Amino acid sequence: MQDDCALIAINAKYIHSNLAVKYLNSHCKANGLNTTIIEFNINDTIDRILNDIFLTELNVLAFSCYIWNIEMILKICSSYKKIRPKSVIILGGPEVSYEATELIGSYADFIVTGEGEITFCELLKYLKGEIKDISTIDGLVYKKDNKIMKGEKRKLIEDLNTIPFPYEELSDYENKIIYYETCRGCPFNCQYCLSSIERGVRFFPIERVFEEIDFFIENKVKQVKLVDRTFNCDKERCISIMNYIIDKKGKTNFHFEISPILIDKDFLSTAAKAPKGVFQFEIGIQSTNPDTLKFIKRNEPFDKIKDNIIKLQSLGLSHI
Repeated sequence: MQDDCALIAINAKYIHSNLAVKYLNSHCKANGLNTTIIEFNINDTIDRILNDIFLTELNVLAFSCYIWNIEMILKICSSYKKIRPKSVIILGGPEVSYEATELIGSYADFIVTGEGEITFCELLKYLKGEIKDISTIDGLVYKKDNKIMKGEKRKLIEDLNTIPFPYEELSDYENKIIYYETCRGCPFNCQYCLSSIERGVRFFPIERVFEEIDFFIENKVKQVKLVDRTFNCDKERCISIMNYIIDKKGKTNFHFEISPILIDKDFLSTAAKAPKGVFQFEIGIQSTNPDTLKFIKRNEPFDKIKDNIIKLQSLGLSHI
């Protein structure tokens, strides 16, 4: 069966992979749509990327846009339109969601804003003629009669369990970092961060998380990097997941992004039980300046942050 669209990711490094296109791919397949993933990295030449995309003979292209690839993607879009003027180009991701009206028309035919799974599927159905009225699609920016049109803001997906697991199999990800999430959203409100625009945290069911952890460990994945903005924002859930991983006695390394202010004795005692190499912690320090922390609405005592990091580091079991 002919694919409906190419999902294109341009990663920052060869060892990286793109979680967003994996989610879109699995969600499309669950809705009867056929998509194919093509991943590059920013060290690939534009000519090579254009050639590989051209050889797919697909008319609909969707690009996942981030700060590290946006300039490259815009050049590719501009060039590809000259090669195939009738191609349909879709952009999505954080780097275009908030500047969609500036990019529409010049580089893209459609821009998916915000959380993209539902919007993207509905757009592909519109392009196939299964949805007749494009104005009914929320979260979409497009041009009609030379006017920029914006759909209603797409509501966040309340039940994350409706989103299919993004990894059907792992054959294409040997020696690459597997990106994964157990929740979406951030509990903090940092003034400089896009994550603060959508308040609140939504969680995947913990039973599902356990099953997916089993999948990674059983498939001997080298490293799973969680992209949860603050893995330890829910103490009980965080410790349950850590204990589950420890009890599995696998060789997979799990990388967590954590807030140092939320580290407590229970977190430390759980981390201390982990064999060396199982956990890796990434800690974001917004600033060491109290005035700056207050200004960006992260008014947290730096002395406590420093003390908690020292305690975690003293365990000698984790790479920080």
